[in-house]
Amino acid sequence: MKTHRCVARALFTKQQEDGSHLTTFIGSTAAVDRADDIVDQKSWKLAEFRANPVILQGHNPGKPVVGKAVNVEVREHDGQESLMFDVKFDDHEDNPDGQRIARQVREGFLSAVSVGFRSDDVVSRRSLHDDDERKGEHGVLFRENTLFELSVVAIPMNQEALAVSRGLKNAEQAADDARVKASLIRLIESGDPDVARAVEAVRLAAPAIDTDDALPWMQDVDLGQRVRDAQAKADKALTWLQDDDDTDTDTDGVPWLN
Repeated sequence: MKTHRCVARALFTKQQEDGSHLTTFIGSTAAVDRADDIVDQKSWKLAEFRANPVILQGHNPGKPVVGKAVNVEVREHDGQESLMFDVKFDDHEDNPDGQRIARQVREGFLSAVSVGFRSDDVVSRRSLHDDDERKGEHGVLFRENTLFELSVVAIPMNQEALAVSRGLKNAEQAADDARVKASLIRLIESGDPDVARAVEAVRLAAPAIDTDDALPWMQDVDLGQRVRDAQAKADKALTWLQDDDDTDTDTDGVPWLN
């Protein structure tokens, strides 16, 4: 699952006829966020979230649910399309977490939320057409996004996402993952012989790596960190190959396996 975070704030809170309060949040906009990424607002897929529209605290499903979204849709706000939520907090006396968060939101102590989603189409902004206003030197564009959850958080990331923020626990990491992977792909496809030799060294070393814990690792992996580690290993391999005149395929001396 890919996740991402964006900064936001609660727009306003209205008291309902039954005495409860409904708070409207902006969860996502098409603004360039602090990681230079953009989330496309026209391709949101909301069915899965609408089937279970719970509001979490800090993206922790182990903690009590603090509310529910009674409405979520992409609609215009301040001249731009935004993913917006109308949230009813559970401030019943048997839910102290819900009471506390509802009060903090009403009084302005908390104003950020974060959305978690899977993006089925992540592209580098640099690869966009020149006439696309979203084109940029850095960051990625997230498209075809399936919304999974909304959390109240202390610190959000998209400077236009008011009292709402998008992302899960590792939201910012997903964008970093995409950028790192895009950079690696460009390196591999460049045809540089040194890069090719480094990649071959990693391939030759792969069978020697312990894979007993492969399944748990795949289920709970910080992909960005793994990719960065792989880059570091490839750099070591390149140095090792450049310094070693003997280029046979014996991997006993590969430095990062020692």
